[in-house]
Amino acid sequence: MKIVEANNEQLNSLIELLYKVWGGNKAVLKEEAKLILERRNEKCFLLLDEENTAVGFIEGTLYNSVDQKYGYVEGWYVIPQFQNKGCLLYTSDAADDNRGVWVWGGG
Repeated sequence: MKIVEANNEQLNSLIELLYKVWGGNKAVLKEEAKLILERRNEKCFLLLDEENTAVGFIEGTLYNSVDQKYGYVEGWYVIPQFQNKGCLLYTSDAADDNRGVWVWGGG
């Protein structure tokens, strides 16, 4: 398992994972996924299995309030076959280590 920051090459994989969580129209999800990848205050990390197939994601946004900046997890999902194996903890680590420090520390 490994965590990578999502990019345009993984757009279709991200859309499929978003669809599993939110359902709805895939064309709308595609536009939302593009925005997630483009916005400076948003990040998305994918959890990849040994074959580099996306099996989960964590998406976060950095917000600015009057007093502070703070990160918020907008979406978090791991496909059923990988649940109950510590994968959610693994994806949350991406938001805490150097790859995700922008979320909690200010981008």
